[in-house]
Parts: sequence; structure tokens; C-alpha cells
Amino acid sequence: MPSGDENNILEDIEKVKKVSPLRIYFSLLKGFVCTGILYMPKNFQIGGWLWGIACMFLSFLLTQLCAQKLLQARARHPGASFTDLGRLSMGKPGQFAVDIFLTVAQVGFLIGQTYFIASNLQSVMHEGFDIYIDIRLYCLFCFVITTPLSYVRKIEKFAFSYVIADMLIFVTTVVILFFATYHVTENGWGEGVVAFNTSTWLTMIGSAVYAYEGFGTILPLLDVAERPELFEKTLFLVLATVFVFYTSFGVYCYFIYGQDLVDPLITANLQPQGLLVYSIKVAFSMNLVLTFPLTVYPANIIIESYIFGGMNASKTRTMLKNLSRTIVSLIGVGVCVLVGKSVNKFISLSGTMACTPISFLLPTLFHLKLAGPLTMKEKIIDYCIVALSIVILIFCTIFTLYTWAD
Repeated sequence: MPSGDENNILEDIEKVKKVSPLRIYFSLLKGFVCTGILYMPKNFQIGGWLWGIACMFLSFLLTQLCAQKLLQARARHPGASFTDLGRLSMGKPGQFAVDIFLTVAQVGFLIGQTYFIASNLQSVMHEGFDIYIDIRLYCLFCFVITTPLSYVRKIEKFAFSYVIADMLIFVTTVVILFFATYHVTENGWGEGVVAFNTSTWLTMIGSAVYAYEGFGTILPLLDVAERPELFEKTLFLVLATVFVFYTSFGVYCYFIYGQDLVDPLITANLQPQGLLVYSIKVAFSMNLVLTFPLTVYPANIIIESYIFGGMNASKTRTMLKNLSRTIVSLIGVGVCVLVGKSVNKFISLSGTMACTPISFLLPTLFHLKLAGPLTMKEKIIDYCIVALSIVILIFCTIFTLYTWAD
């Protein structure tokens, strides 16, 4: 039986204009597909092509299963957010855990974007104008440009940038495939391609988990679905699309470039460099600058709810919030400078430390606590997923740190 608050939420949801299954598909796809695809060839080099495919497929199956469990738990509490489910299932500690993992994940996305911008701008200046500037200065440039944008409260003003970003991801992917195909016709297939990389194979697990990290879009889009009975099938199609898209792109580029993949970003291998490549790199980088407020917004909101939740609205409160947002941006840039070309391993680390709980552990715990009564089979499956999530979280995190220099 819904509570009074849940009834109010349901009334608000009913007033929202509903979205067709086709639009839900593309909206979910927009939430799952991001610049992470441009790191995939390097990820397959680190794990090996066969092991990489296996990790991506197993992560796809597990993500789909845990998404079903999230939806089943949510069905018992219509209108509840991810954080609400954490509180309902495990009290304040559950809410805090959800907020921590969501914040760490968003900061991880921020770091990946910052490196992408800095790396591409450095490449354009060096290759196009023969001007070499340390990448740390480009990171500082990112901080100076993006931090004031994070002060904007009405983030809907930047919504258009996500649409442009999706278009640019598609265009960039097509251009990369064109250059890769041209490269193989001129130079043949890459050397040093391995099916299983014995030194860094476990790092691929975190990268595979990170590849499907779009859980934050699931519940909000469920609320506006015109045909919610088709939502689960639509989500399955989206995850299958991500699996095929990411895996085929990563494996194809890895087979073509092989051991020549020295930079985390595949865009560094686009040869010959020219106006088309420079234009795409600059356009993509500038668009990511505009999407910065949308990327960092969830983390800022969560942090501010804990620090400034009890303060009355005032200029002092606004200034303190801006200071908090500046510190978040500074942390992101600082980590980006520290990890440098190991950013792909940091993304893997983010996948194991933050995305594993968000995608696997927490939805399963929500299901155990909120979706009952459960059969013995369902409980066993849930406990197995919880155990597997903890193993990935602990063991793969330690392994990634231990093999950081490999």
C-alpha cells in the first residue's frame, strides 16, 4: 500500500508528459553511451581481445539481471529514486552509501572528460601548429573554463549540449573506423595482438563494468515511459546495443593498431592528421566543456545536501556552494594531472570501486530487502551476486592498483 508521500509522487508522475518506447530507447542509449567508447581499444589491449569480449558479455548479462532486480524493487515503491531505495532498504547508512558511490562515479566521469579535453587540445596544438605545451597546463585550462559553468543552477540551459555530444560521438566513431580501415589497407593488421594479457587482465573487469554505467537514467525514464510494460525489453535492447557497439569497435581498432595503441584515447592514432581530425577533436572538446555542468551536477547536489542542507538561503550560502563546486572541479583536475596517461586504469578503478556497487551490489540488496517475498532460488541468486560484487570490488581494486605501472 503506497504511503501518503508515494501517492503525491504518483500524482506528479501522472501529470508528466509521457514518452514513447522509441524515444525511451534513444534516451536510455544517450545515458549509457558516452566518451568511454573511445577508451575501449586500449582497454582491449590491456585485457586481451578474447578476455575483453568475455568480460563485456558477462558484464552485459549481469547488468541486465541487476537492472531487472532494481525495477522489481522499485515496483513496490513507485516514484522512489535510487537514493530513496537505499534509505527504504537499509536506512540512513543505505542512503549514505548510495550517495557516496554516485558521487565517486560522477567524479570519475568528470576526470575522464577532463583528460579527453586536455589530450585532444594538446594533440591539435602539437600536430597542427607545432606548439608543445605540457598537458597539465591544458588541465588547468579546463579547470579555469569549466568551473564557472558549474556555478549555473539551471542546468536545463545546457541540455542541448548532450544532443550535440551524442551526434559527435557517432561522427567521431565513424571517422575513426574510416581512418582505421584506411590504416589496415596501407599497413596491414597490427602487431602484438593477444587474446589474453597475463599481466593486466583483471583491469578489464572494471572497464567492462564502467562501460554499462548508465543506471542513473533508468528510474527517471521509467517514470515518463508511455508504455512501462515495454520498459524492461527496451532496456535490454539498449544494453545489447552497447555491448555490440563497444565490443565491435574496441576489438576492430585493437586488431588494426595492436601494440601501437600507446595513448588511452584511440583518437591519438588517427593518421594522417588533418583539418577533419583537428575539427572533430576541437568540436568534441568544446562540447564536453558545455556538458561539464550536467556531468558534475549530481555530485554537487549530493555533496551540498549534506554540507548546506540546514542553512537558510542567502548570499553566503550561495558563495559557499560555489566554493564547494570549485573544490570538486579542482579535485577532478588534480586527479587527472596525477594519473596522466594511466587515466584508462583510473576509469577501470572507478568501475570497480563505484560502478560495481551502483550496477550490481546495491540493486541486488534493494531486491533482497524490498521485493519480497522471494523464493529460495531468488535469494540464492541474490546472495551470489552480492558475493561476486564484493569480490570484484575488493580484489579487482587491489589488482588494478598493484599493476598500475604495467
